[in-house]
Amino acid sequence: KGIGEYLGESVGVKAAVGVNTDLIKAIRHILEQPGVGLAKVSILCGGPDWPTSVICGILRIPLYETCVGLMPIVALTVPTTVAGAFQLRTGEGAVWASLASVMLITATIMQLGAALIAVYYIEEVRRTETLDYPIEEAVAAYDGKAAARKANYRRVAAEVRGPVRWL
Repeated sequence: KGIGEYLGESVGVKAAVGVNTDLIKAIRHILEQPGVGLAKVSILCGGPDWPTSVICGILRIPLYETCVGLMPIVALTVPTTVAGAFQLRTGEGAVWASLASVMLITATIMQLGAALIAVYYIEEVRRTETLDYPIEEAVAAYDGKAAARKANYRRVAAEVRGPVRWL
């Protein structure tokens, strides 16, 4: 959130987050809803870390809502931490290695579940809501220049390499 508020004015940061994409617009729509519901919690805990956190800052989502929405992350981090602790004891017997594997699988399933719930809500918003957020022209211009540089690089690289010959 601090990064988003501080760097939220940077066109490059906004382009890296993808503020003009439908995905981020749907996330934005969910995060801007008042209160803390399952959709917001699933985005905060199961969504993509960096873009979601920066979007919270850019949109100036209240810190209280962000912190309360992130509290369930404890349920996702505890199994990973316990798996690491058990992994440290694998030299003491096979039981510890088995427990570490079980906890790591548990952590993976829980994180996947949180991500799937986030994807469900994002797709629900994309399908049912009209996301009339204006296109940020400066970001669109930045993206256009980046695409032109990438195309130019590919063209020059193809000219330098010449035709590809398989051995």
